[in-house]
Amino acid sequence: MGCIESERQALVRLKQDLIDSSNRLASWTAADKYCCAWTGVICDDFTGHVFELHLGYPNYTYDQRLRFGGKINLSLLDLKRLMHLDLSGNRFEGIQIPKFLGSMKNLRYLDLSDSRFVGMVPPQLGNLSNLRHLNLGGNSLYAENLNWVSSLSSLQHLDLSTIDIQNPSYLFSMINTLPSLQVLRLSCCGLTYLPDPLPNLNFSSLVNLDLSSNFISNFLIPSWIFSLSDLVSLNLHAMNFPGQIPEGVQNLTSLRHLDLSANFFNGSLPNSWSYRFNNLEYLNLDENELQGRIPNDLGNLTSIKVLDLADNDRLKGGIPRSFENLCNLTSLSLTFVNMGQDISEILDIFSGCVANKLEMLNLGSCQLSGNLTNQLGKFIKLETLILQNNSISGLIPWKLGELSSLQELDLSFNKFGGSLFPFHFVNLTRLVYFDASRNSIMFKISPKWVPPFQLEVLLLGSCHLGPQFPLWVLSQATLSLLDVSNSGICDIIPNKIWEISSLFSLNFSHNQINGMIPNIMGAFKLFSLDLSWNNLSGSLPRIPTSLFGLDLSNNDVTGPMFNLLCYGVNDSKLLGILKLENNSLSGELPDCLMNLPKLIVLNLNNNNFTGKLPHSIGTLSSLESLHLHNNNFFGIIPLSLKGCTKLIALDLGENEFVGNVPAWIGESFLGMKFLNLRSNKFTGLLPNELCHLTSLQVLDLADNLLLGSIPGCISNLTDMVIISHSTPNNIAYFYNYANFVDEEAIVVMKGRAAKYNTILNLVRIIDFSKNKFTGEIPKELMSLKVLQSLNLSHNLLTGRIPENIGVMRSLECIDFSANQLCGSIPQSMSNLTFLSYLNLSNNNLIGKIPLSTQLQSLDASCFVGNELCGSPLPNNCTTIVPTPEFDNGGVANVSEDEVDWFYVSMALGFVVGFWSMIGPLVVNKRWSYFGTSSIQCCNTTIPRALCVYKDLLFVANGVNTVMSFSVQTKNEIVLGLNDNYFRVSEWVVPYHFVAEGYCCTWTGVICNNFTGHVIELHLGGSDNTSDERTRFGGKINLSLLDLERLIYLDLSDNLFEGIQILKFLDLMKNLRYLDLSALDSRECWIFSLGDLVVLNLRVSNFLGKIPDGLQNLTSRRTLDLSRNPFNGLLSNSCLYRLNNLEYLKLQVNELQGGIPNDIGNMTSIKEFDLSDNNRLEGRIPG
Repeated sequence: MGCIESERQALVRLKQDLIDSSNRLASWTAADKYCCAWTGVICDDFTGHVFELHLGYPNYTYDQRLRFGGKINLSLLDLKRLMHLDLSGNRFEGIQIPKFLGSMKNLRYLDLSDSRFVGMVPPQLGNLSNLRHLNLGGNSLYAENLNWVSSLSSLQHLDLSTIDIQNPSYLFSMINTLPSLQVLRLSCCGLTYLPDPLPNLNFSSLVNLDLSSNFISNFLIPSWIFSLSDLVSLNLHAMNFPGQIPEGVQNLTSLRHLDLSANFFNGSLPNSWSYRFNNLEYLNLDENELQGRIPNDLGNLTSIKVLDLADNDRLKGGIPRSFENLCNLTSLSLTFVNMGQDISEILDIFSGCVANKLEMLNLGSCQLSGNLTNQLGKFIKLETLILQNNSISGLIPWKLGELSSLQELDLSFNKFGGSLFPFHFVNLTRLVYFDASRNSIMFKISPKWVPPFQLEVLLLGSCHLGPQFPLWVLSQATLSLLDVSNSGICDIIPNKIWEISSLFSLNFSHNQINGMIPNIMGAFKLFSLDLSWNNLSGSLPRIPTSLFGLDLSNNDVTGPMFNLLCYGVNDSKLLGILKLENNSLSGELPDCLMNLPKLIVLNLNNNNFTGKLPHSIGTLSSLESLHLHNNNFFGIIPLSLKGCTKLIALDLGENEFVGNVPAWIGESFLGMKFLNLRSNKFTGLLPNELCHLTSLQVLDLADNLLLGSIPGCISNLTDMVIISHSTPNNIAYFYNYANFVDEEAIVVMKGRAAKYNTILNLVRIIDFSKNKFTGEIPKELMSLKVLQSLNLSHNLLTGRIPENIGVMRSLECIDFSANQLCGSIPQSMSNLTFLSYLNLSNNNLIGKIPLSTQLQSLDASCFVGNELCGSPLPNNCTTIVPTPEFDNGGVANVSEDEVDWFYVSMALGFVVGFWSMIGPLVVNKRWSYFGTSSIQCCNTTIPRALCVYKDLLFVANGVNTVMSFSVQTKNEIVLGLNDNYFRVSEWVVPYHFVAEGYCCTWTGVICNNFTGHVIELHLGGSDNTSDERTRFGGKINLSLLDLERLIYLDLSDNLFEGIQILKFLDLMKNLRYLDLSALDSRECWIFSLGDLVVLNLRVSNFLGKIPDGLQNLTSRRTLDLSRNPFNGLLSNSCLYRLNNLEYLKLQVNELQGGIPNDIGNMTSIKEFDLSDNNRLEGRIPG
């Protein structure tokens, strides 16, 4: 019997409305009269009527072209005898399920699953009273009510998965009217409640129940489920069930498939399961909170095929010996179970009958140890072996090469050593995934080797592949992911790598790859490329439109960015991650950033860019991280940047930006966590709008020209008030299907700049130092209780330190130095138990230093320049009325810190006479600086005129005794320095008195606020720039000796000629801190400065042995002798006699011999670095 003509015509019309990209329906032609032979059509052999239509997506292929699209023609109604309709797995994008399907009364089977239907489920489907099978799952549908379900009384299979059931109250009462129901699937339906009890249970013949992925709020598995005695499959995955696994589960003795994964079940595994579930084949308890040991009785589940106990990190103990009886086991997953077992023992347990059937073994992160043995070769059917993140060591056995079924092998993050040869892979013809990264494995493979496999994923980071590029990789024509980072490659990248058309992600970072930046335009599927930390040179490349992540940081890339950003000006690029920091890129940012609408991360730190930021930067609406640190950008921050409303991190530090800090930053970037504007030229008041940035965690405005008071609304920065326990350590941005890129930020803490990434989200810092802020420290600042570092130094702050500063218990670093703070140190500061860095020097503080372990362990230099007493300062707080004592010469023995009133009265007389002459000039603006203004602080008045008078006292002689130096020509600045960068241009004392005479305000000079003496001299060269003009040259004048109260001297990183300064520095007895690092100071030593606490002689070209004279420096706590060519035996040095030494740095020298036992006597030591002395040998002493 041929097909019915009307039905043939109906099929032709149906085809016309379908989109058939693969031409699956090529046989459906009007010329072919016999439609019963057409693809997907089945007719009745007697009547010729079409009664089955199979147009679902074939489950044997991944070819997306085989999915139909388009519309469903009304002609289906002409197939009046149609009983079976399958349209599953297609792409009917954005259309609703046709209501007319409810008129096809003869339908017994209807499958519309996973076809991207949208909208409401048509209640007309309730008219299909003969329906046995209904599958609507996997679409974007919703149902206002499901009353029509009760009309389908013959229904045996009902799948409503992923349908948003908006009124579930009567759902189960409707389902309870279906007595023939055998399969019920309600996964991901948004159910929050399951009725219990369910009276008059009418679907007791149910064999398959899936309620997974519904967040149930009543927390209990309904008891009626345990009465379904015929149940074969039960899926309760991800339903929010807590507590112990209910005993009622044991009543379901017919179960073959049980999934309780991704819940909150705790307690131990029931022992009784082993004799209740004789038929159980699949058991999944993954992602729960189970605890105790893996029961030995589980070995009695002899029917089990799949066993998954992964992600129960409170389970412990190894695999029981009884598991050798699980002869049907095909898949075992125990990831993150704390087994603590030897891998060889596990292989031995499974080496019997289990080895004949096991296909998947996942033991990642199980705390395994020991060695892999050749018993591995017995697992002849093994397809997946995952052993990543354990402590398995030793060689990889050659029997690995016999696992001919192996498809996925993950040995990453272990302690494997030895070598891999071609025989390790000889029969691995099906291998597609290989990960051996983070092991010490050496690949001894010929460049001509032709592997037996075709890999899709190859991850060999931190293995030993070099120095040549592994050419066998080029034979992998299906390669998608390749990681050979940190693998010792010292070669060029072969051009052929870019011809692998399937390439998706490449990581060549942390090698010594050289040559020019490659042309990557041929890799048209490439999604991410990491070439960072190599020796590549040349200009930036053009990139394919598919590229999302590009990292070329830490190379020697030069030139502008135009080629990368602006080529194909009308082409919108997918680029989302662009990291180019630490190169030599230059020029201006081109105004074509609108080509990067997907850009999330842009890092240009530490380059040579200049110019103003382009207006198009505001078009980067997806931008979350912008880093422009340490370039030469200038001008104001453009208003268009407001468009980047998703910004989380903004770093403009170390540039030349000017103007006010824009108030709109606090209005536009409400999700911002990191803001760095340090070392620019911002002026004006700090806008209160910054207080709207409640998520801010790092706020760095240091080294600008900001003034006014610190706003009290700073307490609104709520992320500095409390850290949630659920806060992740890092800030990450999506990179590709498996990776995220961590936010990186340069943070200055304890005076040092460091890069944070993996723990950046836990850092809380405020740095307002080196500005002109005035007023008091706001008490509201004390509410930021999780702040770790607070730096307000080098401002003009007055008033007291807030009394309740002790509530900021997370503080590790406080720097209030060089302000005008007064009063006593608050007693509550002794509560800061994490405090490791404190600097209160050069203020007007008085009284006793509070007692605490932290405060007394700090260096005395933290408190100098005040009127403080008590430990760690040498002067105690006992009040003594002095009485004159005369020596034989008739001169009173007066402490140098006491006041000689004769000289004070003489000085006051001079002031009176002087001001009678110069006073009328005060009305002139140029002279108003010298008015009788005073610094008022806590009932202590320090007349500014005294400081000026002290400078003027000897100006007639051309010498200032406070800042003693000879007046020379303009180019021979103080102390004979050559200052090519005008760093100390204000250090001028001309023959006629001018305002610049107040030397305590000069760059690098810090005075005692009470006595006017210079106590600190900061003349170190900048290590943040390669511009040698910033380094002083010339000679060091002997006039340094006239700075008799000097306790801090930094002359590091300069270019002095023929330096021989150490000979007279030995006479500066008050020095506590001396930094002469990176100076050519060879053969000159300082042995008599017994009070010296910190000595830095890093990179000073010292030769020979470490001299014994160092033992005289008994007060020293920090000694840095690193990067000198010291040689000889460490055992002959006297370093162990320095009992107070806390920090000792001897790295990068030429020391030899063993580490002496006497080093163990340095009981105060906190940090000891002997690295990069490759002639040192032996073990660490016991």
